[in-house]
Amino acid sequence: MTCPSRPRSARRAYRWLLDRSRTNWCRLLIQILAQNLFMDGYRALGDDQADEPLGWSHWTQNGLARRRAAVHRATLKYGWAYTTVLPGGTAPVIRGVSPRNMTAVYADPWPIYALHQKTSWTPDGRRQVYRLFDDQAVYTLAENDPGQGPAYLDHAEHGLGVCPVVRFLDEDDLDADSPGVVAPVLDIQDRLNYQTFLLMTTGAHRQRWAAGLEVDDDEEPPIGPDRLLHSDSPETRFGTFDSTDMSGYVAVLEQILRHLAAITQTPAWALHGSLSNLAADDYSAGSASGRPPTSSRDSRHCGSPTSPPEMRPAD
Repeated sequence: MTCPSRPRSARRAYRWLLDRSRTNWCRLLIQILAQNLFMDGYRALGDDQADEPLGWSHWTQNGLARRRAAVHRATLKYGWAYTTVLPGGTAPVIRGVSPRNMTAVYADPWPIYALHQKTSWTPDGRRQVYRLFDDQAVYTLAENDPGQGPAYLDHAEHGLGVCPVVRFLDEDDLDADSPGVVAPVLDIQDRLNYQTFLLMTTGAHRQRWAAGLEVDDDEEPPIGPDRLLHSDSPETRFGTFDSTDMSGYVAVLEQILRHLAAITQTPAWALHGSLSNLAADDYSAGSASGRPPTSSRDSRHCGSPTSPPEMRPAD
């Protein structure tokens, strides 16, 4: 997310407006979609309905009612995210991993191997620790000395027969391209920033003019909203322009928001808050759930990764 260009001679008040013209609409898109991705129950064929399903027991023991939100947000933000699924004492141990810290090489449906990087702190300072997953074990490596590369520490066999890493995709296509929610709309985000900047600079200060000022040809006059100009010449004239009609700027800003809503399949009223011309059924659906209705594509993809291998509690 970028700002309009900043002149080298920009004054502090100008820079202040420039920095505050940014509004993170991409984060709002992620929030709207993530709020609709939730699970409040689980039922599998063949489970005894009198008892809690085994899969739901694994879900609750791993605290996924809370942790699944982080996986969903990373999937929406970056286009994909990972979870590791390893045997545990009474249930599989399931943990989410950001794609910024893990990469995997795939041979569908399971990865051949995956590498997870994280930072560890020791009495000697920070060091990088790596966990390499394959279909046999999890290998731990660490950089003991900066610049020397990782060295083997230990490994633990998991006995699953597949690499225990599950990938969640926001979109799935034959080109393996899943850009997520943010990347495709960055141009629209920049247009919103620029239009907001125009709105703030036009309406923040009344525009004034001066004629007949004597300045050096190679020197830029010190003009700005925080500057006072004066002249000793009787030929100098000062005045103000008529106030600008802001409705055009606001209309353009709302139109850009409508473009953003159309591109992302998000209800327009969820972005700009206007309830005019809103169908009663759409408003009732959003109000009843407390969440705006969104495309069903996201909930299907985010909730249906390749199933993990069957795991039972360790003896």
